[in-house]
Amino acid sequence: IIALYNSVDELMEVFFQKILEKDIAQLSFSINNRMEEAHSFKLFTHVITHEFHHKGQILTRCRQMGHIPVDTDIMRF
Repeated sequence: IIALYNSVDELMEVFFQKILEKDIAQLSFSINNRMEEAHSFKLFTHVITHEFHHKGQILTRCRQMGHIPVDTDIMRF
């Protein structure tokens, strides 16, 4: 798992570097058979916030079912 997380960190470093270099600033994609364009960082942010949304749904459902959900924080200080 540590190796997998490290490889994701490396991939994200390349992604952010390419954004800074403007190599992948605008991306084209199709939604409902309609072509759209958005900045790559906007798409990245959408994916992350969407993940948080579903994480919250899962934790809320666990509480509703009477369970204490596991601690899902990634970092500890």
